[in-house]
Amino acid sequence: MVKDFGTLSYRPNKENPTRIVARYHTPMYAFSLWQGLPKVQSKSFPIMQQRAAEDWLRKAEYEIEERIWVPPQEVKRREIAERTTFNAYFPSWLENRRVKGKSLKASTKYSITKAYENHIKPILGEVALADITAQMVNDFRSSLDSSRPDMVRTTMRVLRAIVNSALRPSLNGEPPILKISPFTVGEAKVERNHKVVIATPEEVKTIYEEMPEAYAPSVLLASLGAFRIGEICALKVSDIDFKRNTVTISRTRATTPNATVLTTSPKTENSNRCEVISGELVECLKKFVKEQGLSKDDWLFPTRTDKTTPIRTNTLRYYYDKAKLAANRPDLHFHDLRHTCLTWLAQSGATVKELMDMAGHSDPKIAMIYQHAADERRREQAEALGGRLFGES
Repeated sequence: MVKDFGTLSYRPNKENPTRIVARYHTPMYAFSLWQGLPKVQSKSFPIMQQRAAEDWLRKAEYEIEERIWVPPQEVKRREIAERTTFNAYFPSWLENRRVKGKSLKASTKYSITKAYENHIKPILGEVALADITAQMVNDFRSSLDSSRPDMVRTTMRVLRAIVNSALRPSLNGEPPILKISPFTVGEAKVERNHKVVIATPEEVKTIYEEMPEAYAPSVLLASLGAFRIGEICALKVSDIDFKRNTVTISRTRATTPNATVLTTSPKTENSNRCEVISGELVECLKKFVKEQGLSKDDWLFPTRTDKTTPIRTNTLRYYYDKAKLAANRPDLHFHDLRHTCLTWLAQSGATVKELMDMAGHSDPKIAMIYQHAADERRREQAEALGGRLFGES
């Protein structure tokens, strides 16, 4: 049978062989079932294992005749898949994760780990990747708290990224764990809430006055400079040019479990920028630096116990969340101050390009949100004026 099916060849030559190579042609029907198959299947055996090589060919012949043959690559993939759970896969996946060829920032790894540990692990952690189905993905999505859309979006994004990686060969050449994505084409997307929440000038002033003196200007930098909270926490006095009225953004405060990484590069390449700020804000900052006894190389907002360490974003949020209650705005997040600034600029006639430059955005669609918010506000004002003229007297 072996003589009629496949071949045995001796390597490096028949006179002085050290190994036997068994070969047979891949069955034609297999090419429509598995992509990228080689035309010939082969396996090498030590010279003293000719019987094993013949048995290997006999087994392949039988499986092909019975149409139960599975490519060796697929057999290996299934073996790996059967023992690879989400929990087993996640650590190496996160460590080797790259975005545009670059390793993930510590803060990004922290955010991904947080989403995995809090939401994915309790439900899917012990599930084998090979067993994940579209129904399981949909059930998992339904189990998430729909009242927290940002959490749902982040968690599903992490799950999809893990699955997408499992669809590709590993870095050491092992076959993909998954053949088909369990994410269905018609999967319901979690829509972003693009409704912009903004504050009034009076509310911003109240919050500013209620903040601890050592951190009060952070409210003005967000509401008048559109800076992100991480960018504000990572500012040094030297980043402020008091003569040119500018603030340079070149770093951000990272969020990690143990805060060992203090600062890192900003969110995107566009986030590196030099922003012009108002003369009033410059004078406020100049007075603040003097009163706090800060020098050029100091952090603008250091911790209360260590001036060599910038304040953590969560700590600044803590002070802010207490201060905003005085303005009766429990709904106003710190990031909404940035929205407030950009919306005010749009209402003043700023173009999309100007909004993008101010905010450090790379996507014009995001900047358009503030123009839409400004347009909506103008419509409300127009309706109010119309109501005065045509309304009931």
